[in-house]
Amino acid sequence: MKRTAIITIAGSSSRFSKSVEKEVHKAIYFDKNDSWTILAHQLKMLKDACDEILIVTGYKHREVEQYLKNNFSSFNYKLIYNEHYSDYGSGYSLILAIDAVDEQTDELIFLEGDLIFDNYSFNQIIHTHNNVITANNLPIMAKTAVIFYVNNQKIIKYLYDVNHKFIEINEPFVQLGNSGQVWKFTDIKRLKNNLINYGINEYKGTNLIPINDYYKFTNLDEVEFITFKYWFNCNTIEDFKLMKKYVNKGD
Repeated sequence: MKRTAIITIAGSSSRFSKSVEKEVHKAIYFDKNDSWTILAHQLKMLKDACDEILIVTGYKHREVEQYLKNNFSSFNYKLIYNEHYSDYGSGYSLILAIDAVDEQTDELIFLEGDLIFDNYSFNQIIHTHNNVITANNLPIMAKTAVIFYVNNQKIIKYLYDVNHKFIEINEPFVQLGNSGQVWKFTDIKRLKNNLINYGINEYKGTNLIPINDYYKFTNLDEVEFITFKYWFNCNTIEDFKLMKKYVNKGD
């Protein structure tokens, strides 16, 4: 069985850079030595679990490339450059990566490149042969959350508010969660085929477009919902310090 992972780190890290008062790429930012970065943590977690790791870059591409050469030359990774990282949405990074996935891949894991989460939950994702939707246990607040829900027709949908003010669900639902921003897909052919009709609107949209397209035709019996024991999304230097403390403690 072949398992591939996708990490998307093309974004410009503007909020994080503002918090450290200089332009940096938060995925490779370090405070003391470069052995502890978000990207390093994710790669070490994925190394033994995946046959190949696709990393989509954009902002500070050369710095990321050099960082990987210096620290992870023995890892089986491939860089994909998103030249539209500043004018297209996050969906284009995911679309580029899905298009590059080997059709012999049996399982695909996608994680956003600014996350830290616990090993126990990650191992649950690895060991199930189902599709996976993850959740975190933080309060659902429109200013920060991406939500998923299952409607009364048993269709999974994702929502978020681009203005970070309100999230409105306009139909009955039977399940609701705060997204953990990590997914596993087991029907690679369908995932890739969905890209055929994508155009500029999808390229400029969020990564939730291909994710919604995939899950709306996925039977709930083929999906496992996994909630992270701990989960951090890194937007500022304070987030970085907090997530590092938890990982170092082994919690």
